[in-house]
Amino acid sequence: MKISWLVLPVTLLFLITFQNSNAQQVVLDSLIDIALKNNPEIKASESMSKSFAYKSHASGSLPDPSINVGLLNLPVNSFAFDETPMSGINIGISQKIPWLGKLSNERKLADINTQISETQTNILKNQIIKNVTDAYAEYSFFALSIPIIEDFLDLLEATRNTSEIKYANGDAPAQDMLRISSLYSRVKVKLLNIKQNKYKSLVKLRQLANDFLLPENLTPTLAEPYEDTESLITIDKSPYLYKSSLGVEFSKYNKKISHNNYYPDFVLGVDYRLREHVTGDPVKGADFLSFKVGFTLPLWFNKKQDNKLRAANQMIISSKEQENSVRNLLLARSTELESQLDTEMKSIREYDNSIIPEANAAAESAEIAYEVGQVDFNALLAAQKELFEIKIERLNLLKQYHQSKAALTEVAGTSYERE
Repeated sequence: MKISWLVLPVTLLFLITFQNSNAQQVVLDSLIDIALKNNPEIKASESMSKSFAYKSHASGSLPDPSINVGLLNLPVNSFAFDETPMSGINIGISQKIPWLGKLSNERKLADINTQISETQTNILKNQIIKNVTDAYAEYSFFALSIPIIEDFLDLLEATRNTSEIKYANGDAPAQDMLRISSLYSRVKVKLLNIKQNKYKSLVKLRQLANDFLLPENLTPTLAEPYEDTESLITIDKSPYLYKSSLGVEFSKYNKKISHNNYYPDFVLGVDYRLREHVTGDPVKGADFLSFKVGFTLPLWFNKKQDNKLRAANQMIISSKEQENSVRNLLLARSTELESQLDTEMKSIREYDNSIIPEANAAAESAEIAYEVGQVDFNALLAAQKELFEIKIERLNLLKQYHQSKAALTEVAGTSYERE
């Protein structure tokens, strides 16, 4: 079966893009896994979530019972237990029973607090993933810029040699050599700064991963963008939105507890009295057993319960408005990032399809024309410099594309759910 010559280049380009994407993802996944495992902020947040979980297990339990011991009806002139039948040692235990629903609502509040803390941990994980992706994209940009700059330096060196020959033949002024020497030195300084920025990006990666032994020769990769066949990312699973919805749920249960406070709590108790046998005692010193039932009186509802209920209502209003605010912010930010991604992808395609080929052709044409004396040295140098700058611009666009994609995932995605 014959393959169309039009299909073959397209297939080859797809395979190269796919391989580059896989290469980037392998390195990036490794860095992210290290960061999620070692980052101290995540460890602290996970410990806080566990703390809330333990508190949740403890909440919703009955209040601790009360035990009392008393010496009853002792004559002050003798403090004896065997002078009157009323004297004795009293041992009592009582248990407070909150109104129906109070304990379950308190337990639910504690559970929601645990969920909020866990969601905050997930938010932090997403932020760490985004920061690692940003730092790796920065690192790759600087690392991949180095060979472009070195190639430009080689080109400048060759151009300088050509200008020296032309100067020796009397076909070029000395200022041409001075200009290219000046540009050559400036580009060398730029190369030094790029190398320093590459190292700074590596240090940031080490800090995020809490691993200062990460090697300096990390493989730099910026995968080429490709059309995503999946549906656009939505904010429905955003941890930010989920956290705000938990705030609404929390305020609703808080209101239920405020309603419960209008009802009394019960107190059940039992007392056991140890007695001595006293002459004339009709039960001959038998111990006594007493049972009692009590309840609280929520009498100050006009100052206490009413105001707590008003506060709970305002909390519901506030949490709902906060949820709306978060939703609007997420929608605006995700829309902005989607548009930014689309613009960056189209810009990269424009660089590939026209800007770079045209600049490359212009540089080659200027070099040929300069050698035969059809253009001056300024035109040659400008064409070469423009081609160099365009290549750096294209690489910077690619870096921005990956950073925008990471930002969109952090805002709207659930990337913390890693296998």
